[in-house]
Amino acid sequence: MDSDMLHFDHLGPLTLAIFILKRIGGFFAYLFALAGLFTAIYTLPAYAVILEAIVLPALLVGVVILGITCLTGWLEYSHYGIYVNAEDFKLNRGILSQEEIGIPFSRIKEVTTKRSVLEQMLGVSTVIITILGDRGESMPAEETMITLPALSKDIALKIQDALLKKAEVEEMEIEKK
Repeated sequence: MDSDMLHFDHLGPLTLAIFILKRIGGFFAYLFALAGLFTAIYTLPAYAVILEAIVLPALLVGVVILGITCLTGWLEYSHYGIYVNAEDFKLNRGILSQEEIGIPFSRIKEVTTKRSVLEQMLGVSTVIITILGDRGESMPAEETMITLPALSKDIALKIQDALLKKAEVEEMEIEKK
């Protein structure tokens, strides 16, 4: 392996937790419906026997939904890789459909590290890489942004420093919201 290469496959437990939390909205919606079922048991005594028969299967469905949510978050986390070598920056991501993005350093325009209040509390950062597209001489280059979410602050700063050095662009200050 190239000694000049940075390789980040396992981005830490906070990153894993955030990847899972991104997907957990469906589970919370289901919990809301389940709370409605429990409320109906106590407010509609005539239907209590029928509704009580539904509780155990409903709880099992909730456990399955939570399991699928955690599994998809873990799969996204385990298939997420960031590589910085002598020639370019590479990002691997995807669950079912794997995607590998390679960006030559000459196309990197800027690298920004953002930390919202919540990200500061959790100790994570989001790195935003702005790259220039190639549209020919007659048209201006189109900018594209690649976001690296929920990285630990140390990993985010290592990636930012490596990209800034290799791409020879100005460092953008950490933005706080």
